[in-house]
Amino acid sequence: MDYGATPVPTSPEQKAQGSSEFLENEVMQTTINKWLTLVVAVVIGLVAGSLYGFGRYSRDLRDILEASQMTVQRFGIMLDSGNYFGHPLAGWIYDRFGPRKSCLAAAFIMFVSFASIHLGLYSAPIWMMDLGFLGVGFGSGLGYISGLGSTSSAFASTPHLGRAVAMVSTGYGLSSTVVGLTYHYTGIAYFFLLWAFLVAIVNIVGAYVFAQGS
Repeated sequence: MDYGATPVPTSPEQKAQGSSEFLENEVMQTTINKWLTLVVAVVIGLVAGSLYGFGRYSRDLRDILEASQMTVQRFGIMLDSGNYFGHPLAGWIYDRFGPRKSCLAAAFIMFVSFASIHLGLYSAPIWMMDLGFLGVGFGSGLGYISGLGSTSSAFASTPHLGRAVAMVSTGYGLSSTVVGLTYHYTGIAYFFLLWAFLVAIVNIVGAYVFAQGS
């Protein structure tokens, strides 16, 4: 005889209690997933709007490269173009492949792009920096849309949708502050390398969390 076996509910009352506990656990897990999705989406927003912090390091970038102001302005144009013109493609990727693959793609693109910019400071050809800034702009938009879309899906049936989306947008807007703080401590030498790892890690976490909530 197995005395450790879990008793099977037999009466209607026991079955009803078991169903009630199961539903309560499901509701609790769904609620946790919603708010965890929001937290991670805000963090993604905080690293996805890095293009707004370009002015924080553009002068040092010009000095270390001994480049003309026109070259530095071109970097800024590539950054903005990758972000703004890349939004429709990023939206299509999110709709077609979902938040998990979108975040993983953003992690890969951003890591390679920031690493290319870092290498361009010392040895890589200047065109690698052009592509790097273009990739950073596009990857930023892909990560941001993934966070925004996941948050909208998670809170669509709640009265908190507008506030949740606003918080993600706030994180995106505050990204330039994060850029400024990290640049203050790293300087131009390690800033892009730090952000290569930072953005990749955040988006990988987003891929896991958003997959749980979808």
